[in-house]
Amino acid sequence: MKQYQSTTEGAWIEFKIVELTDGEKATLASTDNEAKEQLIQSIKSQSKVLVGAEKLNELIAVYNAKKPELKESDTYELISANIDGNFNGIINCRVNNKHTQVRF
Repeated sequence: MKQYQSTTEGAWIEFKIVELTDGEKATLASTDNEAKEQLIQSIKSQSKVLVGAEKLNELIAVYNAKKPELKESDTYELISANIDGNFNGIINCRVNNKHTQVRF
């Protein structure tokens, strides 16, 4: 199932599964630490991609509908929001410097 994450309001990434080749698996099992580190960095960069415009609008709408209601005097800080392909998820944030968690 697709997984999405935001740590900055309005910016979302999608987590992708990276299929490794036999050669890449061998590199991870090897003692060549430099090659392993390069491969790990490559896997990390391939596993996170920016969300396209249409999906981005959907995720922003869900996030805005589920985030806590704020008074004018409240301060709000997003820690992270995670939403799956069925639009279930969790928002971790601070409201007036107090940790708040919203599950949906």
